[in-house]
This record gives sequence, C-alpha cells and structure tokens, in this order.
Amino acid sequence: MRALHERIGPSWLLVVGFVLMFAAYEGGRVLHTRPAPYHLWRQTDCLSITANYQAGRKFLEPEIHARIADDGHGGSSAGEFPLIYWAMGQVWKITGQSEFAYRLFGILLHFMATWAFFLTLRRLLESNFWALTTALLLFTSPVIVYYSMGFLTDVPAFDLVLIAWYFVVRHAQEQRRRWWVCAMGFFALAALLKVSAGISLVAIVALLCLATLAPGSFGAYRRLLPGTRVAWITVALALLAITAWYWYAEGYNARHNGRYTFNSVWPIWEMTPDEVDRAWTWAKQILVFQVFDTTVWVALAVALLALLAHVRKLPWPVVLLNALLLVGVVVYTILWFHALDGHDYYFINPLIALLVLWSTFLWWLHHDHPRLFHARWLKVAFTLLLLFNVAYAANNMQMRYTVFGPVDTSKILPIYHKHELPFWSAMDYYGVRSTLDMGPTLDELGIPPDALMIYLDDSSINGSLYLMGRKGFTSYGYDWSDPSTYERVLDRGAEFLVFAEERWLEDPVLQPYLERPMARHAGAYIFDLRNIPGRREEVIVLEFGENLAPPTTLRMDTLHCTIVHASGWCFAGSEFPLEVDRLPAWSSGIQKAQVRIKGEFHMEGASTTDEVFLVLAEDDANGPVSNVARPLANGKFDLHWSLFLRSEAVRTKLYLWNLSGKPFSMEGLSLEVRRWTASSEEG
Repeated sequence: MRALHERIGPSWLLVVGFVLMFAAYEGGRVLHTRPAPYHLWRQTDCLSITANYQAGRKFLEPEIHARIADDGHGGSSAGEFPLIYWAMGQVWKITGQSEFAYRLFGILLHFMATWAFFLTLRRLLESNFWALTTALLLFTSPVIVYYSMGFLTDVPAFDLVLIAWYFVVRHAQEQRRRWWVCAMGFFALAALLKVSAGISLVAIVALLCLATLAPGSFGAYRRLLPGTRVAWITVALALLAITAWYWYAEGYNARHNGRYTFNSVWPIWEMTPDEVDRAWTWAKQILVFQVFDTTVWVALAVALLALLAHVRKLPWPVVLLNALLLVGVVVYTILWFHALDGHDYYFINPLIALLVLWSTFLWWLHHDHPRLFHARWLKVAFTLLLLFNVAYAANNMQMRYTVFGPVDTSKILPIYHKHELPFWSAMDYYGVRSTLDMGPTLDELGIPPDALMIYLDDSSINGSLYLMGRKGFTSYGYDWSDPSTYERVLDRGAEFLVFAEERWLEDPVLQPYLERPMARHAGAYIFDLRNIPGRREEVIVLEFGENLAPPTTLRMDTLHCTIVHASGWCFAGSEFPLEVDRLPAWSSGIQKAQVRIKGEFHMEGASTTDEVFLVLAEDDANGPVSNVARPLANGKFDLHWSLFLRSEAVRTKLYLWNLSGKPFSMEGLSLEVRRWTASSEEG
C-alpha cells in the first residue's frame, strides 16, 4: 500500500478505488436503466416532480403527475425541499427527460461526499490508509450503493451531512468562522432535503447548549466550537430555514389537499401488535443486511465495546457526541418504527452514528495504541474486509436489479443472507410492467403528452403515470369499484383508460367505458374515453345582471362596476356579496351535473388565498349534503364542481364568501351548468 501511495498518491487511489467499485456494481449499466421496481413508488414521485419542473412549474409550486390535489383537478403537492428536483428539471430542459443524467448526478454527488469523508478522516487520523479504506467502505453499504444511483433525496442529504462534518472538523482545527458557517449551511440543506438528516444538527445543538450554559465544563475543548454569538446565529438561521420550508409545505398541501408524502412521524405506538411484529421481523431478516453485511457489524461491535471499556480515556465531548447520535438513532427508530417494514431508505441518514463511532474508535487507536493502529496485519485484515464487502454489495445490486424473474443463483456469489434470495426474487414491476416502454406507443396512437390517463392496476401515486409520460389517475385515492369514481375522473378530464389485468374486462362497473378500444401494448389494454356513446350533454349558461328563470335567483350586493371593463363588477366588503341560489342542476334522468364559473379576481394588496372563497353548497330537506369552498387569488380563475347521483330535492347554491372585509372586483364572470343524460332518456 505504501508503494502505491508513493506512486500515485492517496487521492488518486480514492478515485481509482471508487471507479473500480462503481464498475463492480455494474454502475455503467444501471445508469441507463429505468427506475428499478424496489421502491418504484417513491422513485417515480421524485421523477414526477422533476418532470413537472422541466415543463415550467414554478420552484415553490411543486407538482406531480397524479391528480390527487384540488379535488382531482391538479397535482400540486410538496414534501421535501425540491432543490434537486428543480435543478434536474432545468438540466432536462437542455438534455430532454434523462434518467441517466439524474442517476449520474447522484453518483457524482456521492463521490464528492466520499472525498469529503476521506479528507475529514485524514485530518483526524493522520493516516492515508485508514482514511482511504474507511471512506471506501461506506460505498459498500447496499442502501448507499442502490440509492446513490437512484432518485430519492436520502443519499444526497446524507452526502451533504458528510460534507458538513468536514467543515466542522476543519473549523475545530483552524478556528475560522467561515468553516462553521459552511457546516451549518450544509446541515440545513441536508435536513431540507430529508428531515432525518437533521440528526447531526440536533446533536450539535445539544452540545452547543451545554457549552453555552456551562462553558467551564468543556475546558480546553470549548475552542472546538465557535464563539457563542456566531454559533447561535448560524444555528438559528439553519433551524429557521428548515422550519420555514416544512411550514410552507404543510400550508401548500393544506391549500391543495393533496400529499404525495407526509412530513410527520410514523411511531410505534400507532401500530398494532401484528404490525410491530412484521416490522421487527423484516428489520431482522432484511433491513439490517441492507445497511451493512455482518462482517462490518462485527467490526462496529468491537469498536463500541472497546470504546465503552476505555471511555474515561476519551475526550468527554466526543463521548457525548457519540451518545447523542446513538440515542438519536434509537429515538428516530421509535418515531419512525413503521418504516422498519420495507423502507430501507429511512435508515440511510442514521448511518452517521455508525461513521462517527468508527471514526472515534480509529482516533482512539491512533492516540492510545499507535502500534496496533499502524500494524500491517490489521491493515491487511481491513483491506480484506473492504474487498469482501465490495463483493457483497455487488451481489446485492445484482439481486436488486433482477426484475423479470427470480434471481439466478448460478450468477451470484453465495454470500447473501438467508432471507434475501426469496425477497429479491419476488421483486417485480407487477401491474405496471407494460408502462416501462408505453410512451412511444401512446405517441403513435396520437395521444398527446397532456392527455389525462386512468391506469387501474397501479396502487402507487405516480408510478405508471410517470413511466407513461402522462398525467392522470391511479388506484391511489380512487375506488374503481364505485361507478361514480369514473364519472368523477371523466369530469376532471380523463380521456384514456389503461389496464393490464384481464379481470377488468369482466368488471360490470367498467363495461360502459370499454366501447372504444384503441390498442394493446405489452399485454396492456388502451381505451378511448372521449365521446362515450349513449350520453347527451346539455349546457345551461346563466347570465349575471339579468332576470333568471325561477326558481333560480341571483343576489348581488353591488352595482355594475364603472372602473373596469364592461363585463366587470365591483363588490363591497360584505361577507356574502354574491349568491346564486337554486342552480338548475337536477331534473328527471340527469346522471351527472357540473357547475363551472370562471373570471378574473382583483383585490388591492391581496397576496394570500385564504380571504375570499367561492363556495358551492348542496342542501336537502335533512340539511347540508356538501359544502366545497375554493379560494380566490389575484388573477384569472376557472373553477369546477361536480355533482353525482343526486335528486331534484337537492338545492344547489353558489356564493361568494369574503372574510377579508375588503372590497374587490371581478371581471369576465361566466357561470354555466352542464348536465348529462343517459341514452335511455334521450327523446
């Protein structure tokens, strides 16, 4: 190893080692593949947001393909801070939609983090060998390897944490504020990308609290942290940025009533005993071996026992840091215990506790047992450990990417764990396999990219939709056994129907929508839902300012506005300035009705969407049936309300609800009621 150091240097060895490991994992092939089936759900969520940014979506208005927001009319939904999605969306504007570019970005970022980890260890250990091999050992964790070339934000967030720790160590050694500022910036960005990446920041805040309240207890180690004022200002800014985004995301989702993920805990106390048992079993049989192989766990256990036995010889702030991180991982596991069942990526960021533990162990060896630290036999043993785990991770990647059949044991090494083989052999795309290459077929059929699709066999949010390159509806949030569901999504613009399972052909609820078959692709059926035979549409336009036919009535608190265009109206600041009562939604034979109002809203100084609402209310003799409010913001609006299977006894009313107390104007108001009658009712 020393000869190699002298010939090409440790930095180049790191580059060569990383590239060779990347090749062992068949990274060149993986970069060119479509999203793998394991956690396809979450991968396609990320890719969906990216594709919508490519299409021009605003940074603070993330959108997904699935129409799960705004009562099925849109896909506005926010989760983690969308910086990577937005950035890759801008790249895609140049390259076109490229999963290769996304995967390449992920692996390059992880290499940068590996480099930062290497530099950190070299500063702490003053050993090129241990810095190099430990940094490369991280790249043998199957979850790191898989998701570094994937599309989730977990590994990028973890990478930013590693870079942040490099700046923490550099600040401790050089006492320069700029390194602390850089560290807090990277910690904040990491937690914005994935809140679980905040484990390190929480531990540092705890240390900082102690240093502030009892500075004397730190003694000479107090200099490892910056001055109190600088430290707390930067930490406060980091926490403020993190809080601001998640507060905004929560409000954004509340306004649009659509969530592709949740920014909350998933705790053990909300689980049934069976769920707890299933999660714990999966963690023991599968998850633990996706973090590291047993050989690495044994090495970590030795390190922990050695440190516990010699804890008095360690700097107590370092002991406290390790304790805080390990306790943090335990608390995190309890709060997200549900994730133990099948969600391996949730345990990427807790890996930081293991890295700090191992780094502390090596530091202790370096200072207290230098002969052992530099022993050739120990270096040879660790090198063999590294090589074995490279083979283990390569094995794991081959199993993860065996997607069209069971794993062929003749093509892999027998170093996998007992339950891994059946688990990975069962992995498949299941009902969405046909969508992997369906996009060109849809193009050939003349189905435009903006057409809304229904895909019945997909329980995920965006899986089939993203893979097809079309927006629309899946089984997530929609009950396809309910006849009204089809009417609802048709009303929201669904034009084409796709499914792969033969059982749908015999489904009586689906029969009316199978009148216009278009094509088959890889076993999937494609149907046209436009202009379904046997249905008649009637449009009733209601004019503002004119007498309406009874029983419909119009009440407006204002006069015709003279300061805007002829089609404009000025409203005072009263609470209910407009009311259209008894809309002609129902009569004999009506199957479905829709109310639509459009125009342009203006209020002086209005910047939020929680002051003025248009509300559609339905009441019958027993009281309210429904009451759906839609917020108005400055600018044009086009709002729809769909009504299904009601009766003439239902009274339908549209009204303005002004909570601001401010006057406002509306231009180009247009109100219409659309009604659909079945063919049996046509005269």
